[in-house]
Amino acid sequence: MHGRRRELVREPSVDEKAQAKQRVEKYCALNTHVMTLRAQHEHTEDALAATRRLLELNTELHTVWNYRREIFAHLDGWQDTEKKQQMLELELGFLLEIIMKNIKSYWMWNHRTWALSQLPAPSWDGELKLVAKLLAVDARNFHGWDYRRFVVSKIRETSDDPAAVDR
Repeated sequence: MHGRRRELVREPSVDEKAQAKQRVEKYCALNTHVMTLRAQHEHTEDALAATRRLLELNTELHTVWNYRREIFAHLDGWQDTEKKQQMLELELGFLLEIIMKNIKSYWMWNHRTWALSQLPAPSWDGELKLVAKLLAVDARNFHGWDYRRFVVSKIRETSDDPAAVDR
């Protein structure tokens, strides 16, 4: 389907089933851990690291993306413009890793939009170049097109040149 070759599916071996079961158990334990941290209103670097590990496994957990935003708002340095810039630039780097794994994750794009909106000095031109590369890979990615509209609107808001995006 959609230009992909059909592959024959074979029955997994006993070893492969055991490994899959271990991965699921680890995932469930991490998910439970993160949700417990959130319920306890834990807003620390350790909680941020735990959410990162969980989102690397599953990008579609909107509650965990929201929890990351809560954590950032409570971290030391969030009120300091320079530290906030550094924290969010690291977050954008993490989001770029996620893009490479799952370019069509709605919640990742939503979080990237939030991060850039919070960034004291965002690079809108850099974001436009990034989204152009991503759309060159998959021009049918509606998340990418929606994100591009967001970036273009921000460029138009912040630029003195009305034709800034048309370059």
